[in-house]
Amino acid sequence: MRVDYYLKQVVDTGGVLVLRSDNPEVEDRPVQPGEEPIAKLLRRIRPEELAPELGSVLGEGELGGAMAIGV
Repeated sequence: MRVDYYLKQVVDTGGVLVLRSDNPEVEDRPVQPGEEPIAKLLRRIRPEELAPELGSVLGEGELGGAMAIGV
């Protein structure tokens, strides 16, 4: 049995649910019967929000902690 997973936005377009990609070159497509969401995106985090303040100087071994890597 084949199982496909998509990372898409589920959008209600006036009563019709469609899957929408963040890629503007990919067209929306209607949600098919039997397709169900398995996760919900609660928040987007931009890389800039994780990085140290612009101009920060980090010592050896501080980068991972400054960007919450491996914490």
